[in-house]
Amino acid sequence: MQLAFQSDGLAKMMTGQVLNGLVSFDVPAETRSGLMRFVSHAGNTTSNIATVTVVASRPEGLQLTIGAARGQDAVSVTSEPITDAHGNVVTDQTLVTMNWIADDGIKASEHVQLSNGRLLSTLQCPNNFIPPLHIRAALQNIEVLSRDISALCVKDRVRS
Repeated sequence: MQLAFQSDGLAKMMTGQVLNGLVSFDVPAETRSGLMRFVSHAGNTTSNIATVTVVASRPEGLQLTIGAARGQDAVSVTSEPITDAHGNVVTDQTLVTMNWIADDGIKASEHVQLSNGRLLSTLQCPNNFIPPLHIRAALQNIEVLSRDISALCVKDRVRS
């Protein structure tokens, strides 16, 4: 049995391994995300086309950019597109856990969904915190702690 497919844009064909009446194929991983289409051939018989969606693997890095938001008591948190080891942009269904961390503990936590592979969010500053204040972003195997952003939040929220 033969399997025809496209890998990284190139048409390829391979022969399956038969074991106990079942045929298997060891298809190499793609180096980019997108659709793969597979068709098998056995003699004069051809299967239906099977489409597989290839998505990015584990993210390789995350860098936060944090600045004052237009609204008072809020910060803007952004990132460049987050990619895997092959440069594939991480899917928009991926959630990033954002924690506000102050000297007196975790003040708030929320999940932010990526947009076009980027983090784009406006977060409300927590009430009553003891500086320093940081945002910790966790994305699968990556965790990033921001610089002290106490000065970006309103001064009367600070407890001493």
